Amino acid sequence: SCESSRAKIDVNITTTPSTPSVASPLGYCSGQTTTALTATGSNLKWYTAASGGTGSASAPLPSNAVSSSHWVSQTTNSCESSRAKIDVNITTTPSAPSVISTINYTQNQTATALTATGSNLKWYTAASGGTDSNIAPTPQTTSIGTTFSYVSQTVNNCESTRAAIQINVNAPATASVCFNVKVFLEGALSAGTMTKNLNQQGLLPGQTPASQFGIPTPAGQPYNKSPWNYGGTETVNAYPANAVDWVLVSLRTSPNSQVSTVFRTAALLLQNGTVSLVSACPVLNISQVYHVVVEHRNHIGAVSHQAVAVNNNAISYDFTTQQSFIPVGSPANGQQQLGAIYALFAGDSDKNSFSQIDANDKGMWRTDNGKIGRYLSTDYNLDGAPDATDNAIWRVNNGKFSAINF
Repeated sequence: SCESSRAKIDVNITTTPSTPSVASPLGYCSGQTTTALTATGSNLKWYTAASGGTGSASAPLPSNAVSSSHWVSQTTNSCESSRAKIDVNITTTPSAPSVISTINYTQNQTATALTATGSNLKWYTAASGGTDSNIAPTPQTTSIGTTFSYVSQTVNNCESTRAAIQINVNAPATASVCFNVKVFLEGALSAGTMTKNLNQQGLLPGQTPASQFGIPTPAGQPYNKSPWNYGGTETVNAYPANAVDWVLVSLRTSPNSQVSTVFRTAALLLQNGTVSLVSACPVLNISQVYHVVVEHRNHIGAVSHQAVAVNNNAISYDFTTQQSFIPVGSPANGQQQLGAIYALFAGDSDKNSFSQIDANDKGMWRTDNGKIGRYLSTDYNLDGAPDATDNAIWRVNNGKFSAINF
């Protein structure tokens, strides 16, 4: 019945720490490099389950192939917190866009913007790194060689690998190309054909005049002087019986651009309008299209109304059946329409920058009026003598002009 003194028992309650601070969910694209998980807390322990298991002090490196969940606690004063959950979501990386992997161009061919099939396309100039653009590039074709462009697509914020597009710029295919060109000269035109008076009188360059009053002209083509300054050495020893005169023929890639000329030659014009080359057929880029240009000593020149493709190694164009090129919006003249046929306007001997028939041509004619048996630019009807008939032709055509840069 005797009670002892009392023994003391202290019960200390330590505050359980809060769960660590984490960022969740985390997102990766499949195949993307992941980094070790992080959390803000003390003495972290990492788990693979919400409860149970053995904690690890090492932060896990999540998989970049499948989604996963991870848990982490912190311990303070030997008290472990509840576990914070970190979800790692793996989104499937889309495949590279579908592209035409190789594109071929001919040098200086007009290129179009590249294309690809995919979502939210990004274009690059390198296989990796660099700055993207959402505007598809247009290849440059001025230089021969190979270049690459690269494109990716982005789906659910995941960017694919880059698809490569190889662009080859090749040298143009060339071949010897001959002409099938027809043109009429208004001054020499008669009943659907042209007269050959200069030829019959022996007045073409290099011929011996048939008349004792005739004055010979040195052999060779007549376009080696201003404004043509064409240095070709074309000449003939004996003219065909149906030769009318010489014309200057050229090819351009742009109808009103003299600097786009890729070929020029002096040629013979025959009675039926056929242009007959004296020199060899030129070697040309057969994938290019060309505007045909015909010039004459005393007629306004003409340019084909459209570009002409090389077909069966020939360029064919008939000026006699259709109106020639007239610059859009210009009051200029193309060719003279005579019933169902077309012919170059006669009367342009001065050859000013506008290819215009005007008082300057009349002045030149007045100087030569009455001369006979000569190869003169003021002989508009090509009969060997500038006279009243030529003045009448000039009077009808006075004021006509082409607005073409010859």
